[in-house]
Amino acid sequence: MILAAKLACIEVAAQNAVLADRLNHSQISAITGLTRREVKALSGLGELNTAYPVGRTKKQRIDRVLTGWTTDPEFLNRNGEPLTLTLKPVDATFRTLVREYAGDVTPMSVLRELQRVGAVHRTTDDRVRLRKSHIRAKGFSPDIVADIAQHLRDLGTTLVGNVGSADNPVYAAFQSVQALSPDEAALFQATFSERMASLLDSVSIWMRSQARIKKTNVREAVHRSIDVGIGVYLVRRTRLSTKSARKAKTG
Repeated sequence: MILAAKLACIEVAAQNAVLADRLNHSQISAITGLTRREVKALSGLGELNTAYPVGRTKKQRIDRVLTGWTTDPEFLNRNGEPLTLTLKPVDATFRTLVREYAGDVTPMSVLRELQRVGAVHRTTDDRVRLRKSHIRAKGFSPDIVADIAQHLRDLGTTLVGNVGSADNPVYAAFQSVQALSPDEAALFQATFSERMASLLDSVSIWMRSQARIKKTNVREAVHRSIDVGIGVYLVRRTRLSTKSARKAKTG
């Protein structure tokens, strides 16, 4: 986690620390508080490790497939639940889902990855049933560290960018509630997890609507592209009450 945070800090600082097409390690060190040796080693790690983007691309494809399966009406029943899809060439098949949401990859490669992480179950009659709609990674593998660094970089870019562009900031707001009981904290988490999931699902719906518009409208070629996104997360900190802290100190 500390490594991911350092990588993210370096990536954000590097946007304003380029000297003659090369990273200015001294300036990055001054911005981040890291030593020049750390900056040099970590910036080299980010440049030389080509395995990270591959891992992120695979994860993004799997996430898109799961999102499509749980939000696209074509792959839902009347109750809004994910259909059990067939591998045979008929309507609403697993192959159709992969083609729509994973791009130029084979359905079987996506199926193997979904099976590996336990997200689906393949039946004996070549049908695929969804078991879980979100993949939770365990352990700090290189691609997981890179993924954490990517999220930290995105958050840092927004916060730092808003300081430099105060007249036209990107929306960023934070709200916390303190001193809740464990039951109240659990209720908070359940309530807002559902709302956040609904918000993120709406991004996929918006993207599909834009894809339909692009098919009907002929637009001029775009020479510059912009990445946008939404990041939402819950914060949970446990702390001792004043009375409990006193007991721990005197006990």
